[in-house]
Amino acid sequence: MPPEAVSCCEIKLKNRFDEVKTIKGTQQFHRYVPVSSSVVKVYKLSQQEEQPKQVRIVGTGLDDCATSRDPITIKPQDYVCVIYEEKPWIGLVEECSDEYGDYYINFMHPHSPVKFLYWPDPIDKCWTNESDILCVIDAPMIAASGQRIRYKLTAMTM
Repeated sequence: MPPEAVSCCEIKLKNRFDEVKTIKGTQQFHRYVPVSSSVVKVYKLSQQEEQPKQVRIVGTGLDDCATSRDPITIKPQDYVCVIYEEKPWIGLVEECSDEYGDYYINFMHPHSPVKFLYWPDPIDKCWTNESDILCVIDAPMIAASGQRIRYKLTAMTM
């Protein structure tokens, strides 16, 4: 590409970015699909096709723009899909912190998408922010046993 074309595009993009209004609460998403002037479908993964969140844009000024999405009800003993380093992980919620809005999750290995999951040794547990939880899922089913019990996700979860 000739340097003149790069400079031209650079100026156009700078002007465009200078005028854009950011929407609080959307920084964790990687893909945005406009639905209307006040609604956007957002995806945590760029290649994700299923279960987008519909976000309604609220407010008119830069400082009062915010988002709302359907709340997810998460409680202890729920299985969840968590996005960590842009990969989906399956885990069991052990504790909830209303004070900090996060959850103590016992994670299965390896990260999805895989055919089988297992509980690792040593145990992989950590506190996870609610914004990183993609959804609540059905409990994985026992698929095979042997040296290590393996689990698989139900067809509805996949």
